[in-house]
Amino acid sequence: ITVTHDLKITTQPVNQTIKLGNSLTLSLKAEGDGLTYQWYYKKSGQSTFSTWNGRTHASETCTPNASWNGIQLYCIVKDSTGKTIQSNTVKITVTHDLKITTQPVNQTIKLGNALTLSLKAEGSGLTYQWYFKKSGQSAFSKWNGRTHASETVTPNESWNGIQLYCVVKDSAGKSVQSNTIKVTF
Repeated sequence: ITVTHDLKITTQPVNQTIKLGNSLTLSLKAEGDGLTYQWYYKKSGQSTFSTWNGRTHASETCTPNASWNGIQLYCIVKDSTGKTIQSNTVKITVTHDLKITTQPVNQTIKLGNALTLSLKAEGSGLTYQWYFKKSGQSAFSKWNGRTHASETVTPNESWNGIQLYCVVKDSAGKSVQSNTIKVTF
């Protein structure tokens, strides 16, 4: 007497959120005879799934990079008779700790020339807001409409000695302020 088990997935993989640099374990449990596994992926912005070469186990561990944010994955399980079943498709969200990696710098420019203010930051769902304080003013003001990591403007004479900084916020509501810089002519 030969006892066989019907092919079925008993525990599906699940959506996961991990911090950049941490390891990720994708797993499922299946029943059947002579099972083999093959994982597939589709990165954010791609239209089709691709074979994840070398990922042929019920449980796979890896350390995703930033390009994995929004990736979708599933596994095809095959039994010894050639029957297949597909797992649920799961989504991976990769988060970054909020930090400024390149600060803006003081600049001396010629009056009438364009000025580019920029910084680089890491994090998830980043938003930017620049602030300024002209020479002689006591408080910083929000620079309306200046909401990018890089802003280009052609300053007028009132900008000599202006101080600027940027506040970067992530999708979790955390914020970090850049160094304050000074622009002179």
